[in-house]
Amino acid sequence: MQCDRLFDSPFKGQGPAWQSPLSRWVVERAADLGKGLSMEDAYALHRMVGNKLRELDSELKKLTTFVKERPRIGADDIERCVGEGRLAPVFDLAEAVAGKQASAAIDQSQLLFERGLIDFSGRHVRDAQSIAMMILGATGSRLRKVARVREMMAEGESFTDAASAVRQPPFFRDRLRAQVEAWHDPGALDKAFNGLLELERGLKTSGGAPRVLMDRFLVTSLGGSRRPAVHAGSRGGERPWRR
Repeated sequence: MQCDRLFDSPFKGQGPAWQSPLSRWVVERAADLGKGLSMEDAYALHRMVGNKLRELDSELKKLTTFVKERPRIGADDIERCVGEGRLAPVFDLAEAVAGKQASAAIDQSQLLFERGLIDFSGRHVRDAQSIAMMILGATGSRLRKVARVREMMAEGESFTDAASAVRQPPFFRDRLRAQVEAWHDPGALDKAFNGLLELERGLKTSGGAPRVLMDRFLVTSLGGSRRPAVHAGSRGGERPWRR
């Protein structure tokens, strides 16, 4: 049977990035498996896994087993079950961006683009476009969590309640608190989200080299300056960056 491809971005690029046919399919497939999943988290999942339905279905089944009796699959479940080990360096970069740690984020980006990473299947990923899209998805997911906590606290909720609402594990809450406090300047977080949208648009329309686009996002959103490129072998050989 011939089926139309499910697009992983909104129609004509209008609306939030997660309002796509592919995100909707992921949400509906999770529901078929008896689990709730937000469109935002569905977007984060297919940004990690790719747009092949067979692979997405396989990851959703793993997530269903992972959450056990809980009725919903959350962002932390996706990060722990799908992301850890597979995209650990990417999530390190996302955490640095969420904490407005410009130097750490730029260093991590440099390592990823220079050395690549080993994904969960053992494949060495060095394609700059693929690496940039992985960073985009992980960073957007983390910044949305920070933004949600800030919104809830502005409405009078305590940090503890807000952290619980976004399913932040207790042992990582000090880090989340620091990230929330880092975005105290008015409009700074909005600027970062606009930068992510610009980055995604550039990546999808061949608006420039992926690494240049990523550097521009990091410098514009976090401040700091681009570092000189690290030559292969200058930090202990050409082994791909991994944990």
